[in-house]
Amino acid sequence: MDLITLKAPGNFLPAQAERWRTGIWTATSSSLTFSNKDLIIWSCVYTSIVNLNLEKHPFAFGQKESIHIQLDKKNPAVWLLVENVKKWKNFICSHMLHQPFIPSEEQVSELAQELDVVNEEILWYLWKNKQATLSELSILRTIPDQSDVLRRIKSIINPLAKELFGFPFCIFKSERKIPHQNKTITNSWWLYHLDS
Repeated sequence: MDLITLKAPGNFLPAQAERWRTGIWTATSSSLTFSNKDLIIWSCVYTSIVNLNLEKHPFAFGQKESIHIQLDKKNPAVWLLVENVKKWKNFICSHMLHQPFIPSEEQVSELAQELDVVNEEILWYLWKNKQATLSELSILRTIPDQSDVLRRIKSIINPLAKELFGFPFCIFKSERKIPHQNKTITNSWWLYHLDS
């Protein structure tokens, strides 16, 4: 089932149009849609996007930062305008990739700056090692127990990552196969991957 991940009021400008349209942007795990009063005006799957960037675009009596979306040659470009435009751009970019996605060091650093020392250490440990069990994470610093690690991931780290970037950074997998290492890792937390 394709669940709605982001939804917000915003504006849409197709190529050659002179005026922005007002409506609702909806992002699911596979597609991006702009609608007005339950009528879908424009939609695309992330895999059809060939280029995406932030750019200043005329809006009302000034300019606003918008997302420029370029689809294949048969489809003209469009512009997306929404609050927290960087969060939407990061979310869309992460779903455009045709390979597992791991946050960049720059993104981890940006998130870490908003965390306390203990949560920051959990985040950097996961970034460095790609995965860890609650047991491994609970021996960092002076975390009282595994339930406190779980609380920190679910209540602090992931909600903040979702707020900043549009998706949580830490995911739990009861089992994940690592083909190139010919092994299976169980009951671990991983940095965000699209194959999850």
